[in-house]
Amino acid sequence: MQELQQFFKDKLSQKKVENDSDNSEKFAEQFLNSTGFPEFHRVDGNHAYDELIRRSNKSKRIKGMLTPDFVAGNSLIEPNNPYDFYIDINELTEGVWGNFQNDSKFPLGNPMKDMYEELSKGDLSRFTSDKPYRLLAQGLGLHELQSLYANIKKKSNKYSSKRNDSSRFGLISVMSERNPDQSMYHFTQLIWSIYEDLFDQKNQPQEIQEKFFREKSKLTLPNSKEFSAKYTLNFEGNWTFWIILGRSMYEGKRLILINNIGVNKLHHSNPIARWIQEL
Repeated sequence: MQELQQFFKDKLSQKKVENDSDNSEKFAEQFLNSTGFPEFHRVDGNHAYDELIRRSNKSKRIKGMLTPDFVAGNSLIEPNNPYDFYIDINELTEGVWGNFQNDSKFPLGNPMKDMYEELSKGDLSRFTSDKPYRLLAQGLGLHELQSLYANIKKKSNKYSSKRNDSSRFGLISVMSERNPDQSMYHFTQLIWSIYEDLFDQKNQPQEIQEKFFREKSKLTLPNSKEFSAKYTLNFEGNWTFWIILGRSMYEGKRLILINNIGVNKLHHSNPIARWIQEL
């Protein structure tokens, strides 16, 4: 009982969980390798680039060398070449829901905090694996909705603005497994929002709406079979792919978004174009 009380005390504290970026990057790297992604190598943290970064930072001609996590190919790249294909990894942590302040962000109360408070006061024996606690999702406000798409917008803009608006960029979002009982909320909210908002589900024919519902249910149902969904559409922004990977109880869940605008800028013989086709 003392351990349980300490558990809820920790969950209800204002402490922010530190990112486990290295772990998420390794997971994304394993995913790329498992799907036959063309050769790629690390840029960020690669000492082979130290001198080039130092020189480019001093240059008046180049505004600092961009250092994505990975770049396609096995040869060292020149600073900010728009023809290189950059790949960055971001970790889906607790997001805005990890800040347990009940302020204007959550007029109805932070759902994560409400869940832990209810569980800490309730009779836990009534929750079993067959009848688990259900975290009720609230409608997202503008702040939470914007936070879901902050990384794809920020990173694609970062890697295009200094590269002549290049769209040769892919983002892989990996659900954190360091604190999965919180990061799962970020992961599932992102999946649901993509289907509801980006796909404009309500204006689709009934059979498409039913297909969307089945898919997002499979993607957000924990501890179930692996499931992957892929969509090639015209999305806003200078990027080519955005892949969202589940972990922990969502291991094997993948939502793959392909930006048709970015793909069309790649020659059909480009190894990445072929990889996207075969995903």
